Amino acid sequence: MVLIVLLVAPAPIAERYTSATQDGQFLIHPIRSYGFIVTLARASGSARLGNPGEALMEAKQVFAASGNRAVRVALLYLPDRASYLYVTRAGTRLSVVTPPTLVWEIWGRPLDPSSEQASTTDVIGFLDYRTGAKLATSE
Repeated sequence: MVLIVLLVAPAPIAERYTSATQDGQFLIHPIRSYGFIVTLARASGSARLGNPGEALMEAKQVFAASGNRAVRVALLYLPDRASYLYVTRAGTRLSVVTPPTLVWEIWGRPLDPSSEQASTTDVIGFLDYRTGAKLATSE
């Protein structure tokens, strides 16, 4: 019983602190939750965007010129990925070639209130957790 508790205990923590787009992955693969916690602990001290507030402030500046307003951020855990692809609700493909392990997923909405998607929040881009660099390119 203790072994089972030790195996799944970090999963709720990882689920809570990562993006909803990754929901369930830590419950299906509980060892990944240990990887997430260890990676986060190692990176947090030297990260330029080490918390959601810093990431959101940076995102508001970085994505303002794109015609979108960043409204929230979520953390992605992407270990051992050659690339990462996200398809928005509007069908835009956002691609990150060789993503870092920790990435801020930026959610926003169009600045233009008359836009068809003005009331819809969707992913508009990604920032590197450690460096703050903009990562995604539209395909």
